[in-house]
Amino acid sequence: MNPLIFSLLNFIALVFLLHRLLKKPVVTFFEKNATEIEEKIHHAKKLMNEAEKHYHETEHRFAQLETELESIRNMTRSLTEQETRALRERSQHQAERLLADAKRQIHQEEERSFETVRRHVLEKAFDATLQELKKGLSEERQRSVVNASIASLEKLTGFGMRHLQKEERV
Repeated sequence: MNPLIFSLLNFIALVFLLHRLLKKPVVTFFEKNATEIEEKIHHAKKLMNEAEKHYHETEHRFAQLETELESIRNMTRSLTEQETRALRERSQHQAERLLADAKRQIHQEEERSFETVRRHVLEKAFDATLQELKKGLSEERQRSVVNASIASLEKLTGFGMRHLQKEERV
């Protein structure tokens, strides 16, 4: 026999034997591989769908966060403006109260000063009158001093009356 034919027969026998022995395991291996690949593809699609869903949810949350942030900013601006107005009003009220207190204190000081000056002038007038009386004045001179003292008192009283009238107008 020819070696070529023998080799060909050996090859055919080998293929037949391999086919008989390995067909089932090879088919099983490829079927199992195909099933695993299909499962992995299915799992990957499922993961992809979940990721897209999660992406859309996150995108929606971000959009809501922007809206919420704008709402918070507006609310903060509004509260800040309200607080600023309230502070201005309290400051204005306090300034008015301080001004009124200062005016009242000035008025009280004016009154005290007027009373002090009036007392001082009266004391000086009486002291001067006493000095004149001690000198032993004539009757005419005594009348003159008394009239001058009365005129001084009227001036002081008149000054006091004018001062009181001025206060009543204020």
